[in-house]
Amino acid sequence: MSPAEPLVRLTGITKGYPGVQALKGVDFDVLPGEIHCLVGENGAGKSTLMRVLAGATAPDAGLIEVGGKTFDRLDPASGLALGISVIYQEIDLIPAMTVAENIFLGNEPRRRGVLDRATLYERARAVLSNFDIDISPHALVRDLGPASGQLARSLSHEHRLLVLDEPTASLTDNEVEHLIALLLRFRE
Repeated sequence: MSPAEPLVRLTGITKGYPGVQALKGVDFDVLPGEIHCLVGENGAGKSTLMRVLAGATAPDAGLIEVGGKTFDRLDPASGLALGISVIYQEIDLIPAMTVAENIFLGNEPRRRGVLDRATLYERARAVLSNFDIDISPHALVRDLGPASGQLARSLSHEHRLLVLDEPTASLTDNEVEHLIALLLRFRE
């Protein structure tokens, strides 16, 4: 039996900033079904590595392999097209919009160029139900905890790899348990 091919392989990733070497020759593979946790002190390069993987930061050296294709750098659009999705610790949701509107922001269903609200809410209900998230798609994001909206939005994309930046930082114990259960379902 041959070992599984990595979903993502980083080889020799290096990134420096004036006066700081954030990453030096990082090699990192993610295989199908794996869940990794990067742990380290502030300034250890965890966020820089995530930004390189997502295409938000160009490495100074190294290669990124995704789905058998090799790149010396990615940009955010190509990273997302390759199935790499990152949920940053900073909230990027629009509080005055509904959960459904935030889930499909930038990818709204349209009919003849006009927002198809019925399909929007139907698809949002399906996404939320599929992951046992008990939130109304009509709820305003400002009325929810920060984790709920971000998780719901991340579920609207097809992922090869989902990267979470300090996902438990603003969560209650119950929300952490729910997040772990969701991650285990993602893995499947």
